[in-house]
Amino acid sequence: CHQHHNDRGRFAAPRFLTKIVGADRLEPYCAPDDDGAPLWRLEEDMEPTPYLAYSSESGLRRILDTTVMRHRRVTPLKTVVTSHLAATLSSLAREQRGIAWLPRTLVNEDIAAGRLVSCGDESWSVPLDVVVIRPASPMDRSAEALWSKIGPTA
Repeated sequence: CHQHHNDRGRFAAPRFLTKIVGADRLEPYCAPDDDGAPLWRLEEDMEPTPYLAYSSESGLRRILDTTVMRHRRVTPLKTVVTSHLAATLSSLAREQRGIAWLPRTLVNEDIAAGRLVSCGDESWSVPLDVVVIRPASPMDRSAEALWSKIGPTA
């Protein structure tokens, strides 16, 4: 799953072990207009922007709430849809329904094809770790063998 380095959420030690297996970024995207520019831009002093939000069950929502939404002045966002799945929000963003913060690795193909464009500068982006998490309690031998091949514990 995705995890922010400052927030282990409900999978914190000592009950869970975590290994970092990659990196990603949570960034704001929307559909482009006919000229390829974003339909909406995250800027100060603008009209309310349709926002495709993560539901409260989503770990990505918690990450956004503790980073971007808490630490900067957010433009007026009007939540139009909520979902716990980034894939659902990505689809809705492509359909011109609003902006969504999406993991970059999920939308690379849409960006390359021009179906999604960034609608905020680097300050709106959140670095993420891609992690594998397991209970700290012992697992069966095959699961322990797989865990040992993944790499060092974070």
